[in-house]
Amino acid sequence: MKTKLSLFSVLFLLSACTALQNNPLQDKTAVYSWQAQGKIRLQCQQDNQGFYWHFIDSRGVLLNQKKKKIGTFTQEKVMLHNGDIVSIHAQETLQKRTGNNLPDVLFTANASSRNKTLTQITHMVRKNAIGGLPVTHCAPAQKFQVLSIPFSARFIFYR
Repeated sequence: MKTKLSLFSVLFLLSACTALQNNPLQDKTAVYSWQAQGKIRLQCQQDNQGFYWHFIDSRGVLLNQKKKKIGTFTQEKVMLHNGDIVSIHAQETLQKRTGNNLPDVLFTANASSRNKTLTQITHMVRKNAIGGLPVTHCAPAQKFQVLSIPFSARFIFYR
């Protein structure tokens, strides 16, 4: 029995192999996994294509497994109460968003640790977000209005 592969099947297999070879977490170890609770602020704006929600900022708190507050975060950095700071930058979306939930995102990370908790952290993943995105589109009557949308997610740090 002979099997013919369609062009689509070949491209799919090649892209899967490429994705596995280019996985930036392949040789990394997850060292911390903390719960994040925060808010994302968006403002209704208009351009030549219509109205849209424009990202303003994101901020919140990090909780350990005992639900104790251990730090804070913004869209640009994570700051632990012990003085450790990790600058983060979104690298790629790992999973598309569902409903009004934020997508899973891989961040590159650059640690400046005082107490060595976050020493050598190179990546962070935001996973399993609940909330964070508007339920409806921005409308003309909402122009310049600001939404503050709560969300929770898991932040996983890798070395």
